[in-house]
Amino acid sequence: MPELPHVSVLISTMDRRELLRQAIASLGRLDYPRDKIELIVVEETSSPEDPGADRYIVLPKEGRGFAWSRNAALRAASHSLVAFTDDDVIVDPNWLRELVNPFQDSEIAAVAGAVLAQPSGVLGKTEIVLGFPGGGLRRVVRAGDGPAPTRGLSTVNAAARREVLTELGGFSESTGIYGGEDSELFGRLTERYPAVFNPRALVYHRARDSMRGIARWFYRRGISAIALLHLARTHRFRRALRELGISLSVRLAVVTALLVAVGAPVPMTLSILAAIYYFVTLVRYRFAWRRMGLSVLLLTPITKLLMDAAFDVGRYRGVLLWLSGAFDNKDPRRFDRERGASRS
Repeated sequence: MPELPHVSVLISTMDRRELLRQAIASLGRLDYPRDKIELIVVEETSSPEDPGADRYIVLPKEGRGFAWSRNAALRAASHSLVAFTDDDVIVDPNWLRELVNPFQDSEIAAVAGAVLAQPSGVLGKTEIVLGFPGGGLRRVVRAGDGPAPTRGLSTVNAAARREVLTELGGFSESTGIYGGEDSELFGRLTERYPAVFNPRALVYHRARDSMRGIARWFYRRGISAIALLHLARTHRFRRALRELGISLSVRLAVVTALLVAVGAPVPMTLSILAAIYYFVTLVRYRFAWRRMGLSVLLLTPITKLLMDAAFDVGRYRGVLLWLSGAFDNKDPRRFDRERGASRS
């Protein structure tokens, strides 16, 4: 059995002390030598309180988004492997062993782990069925025993070679408070290096148990999707049109217009489309029945509709922000300059 490597575990947080305490407590139950773990917590706060990390870094609350704090954590890491997780997860005792195991292959640059729901209400469980965050239950079902090649990684549960992330310039801060910095960075990584998903590297995520919370979450994701397009170096306009063209609202408007054009009444048209949407979603996510129960499956289409609608609103808002120049004057290579300055 190869010797277990040293790993820097990075958590970014902002004034969520009780959740952070629970996350760190679960890290303390890892089946992994404690002397090989460097726990780094970066907190944006006006009232610092060391949670007992190996390195506790305090940042002022300036509303610059998590890319800023993740870059600070990455600069502080001492080990060649860095593992990311969030302050609202509970890690499985075998999480870190399973997350670093694929790095025995020297070609692997990053590893994604599985995300399931902490015990929560029916609504919260539908998020995991739908694949948020980190791919959720569907990704685990598809992967089987794993590990399997992947292009999807999220800082809720992932590890990477630090030198590769540094080479890529770290997390871009152009998305600001709207997030998406992890998908942007890992997207660039997987264009150049292989990455795998290991379903046995488990964390349990605290799900949102309110429709309002889910709507706000996906509104921000929609804005982030447009901000990430702004970062793209080529075909930005074409990709923006495609992003908006596949939106639920556009597809619904087109289908409704076609049906009304042939004489179908609007109320009947909308009722039929809603029924079709509900049935198709039930069939698509039918795997959740045995694992989550019938009540979760029946609510899943409604949650998905809410997510899609909020995401659309966020996308249109993102376009307005783009046109107003809100995403300009951001340099994704800033990480390299700051890192050099911090080492000098």
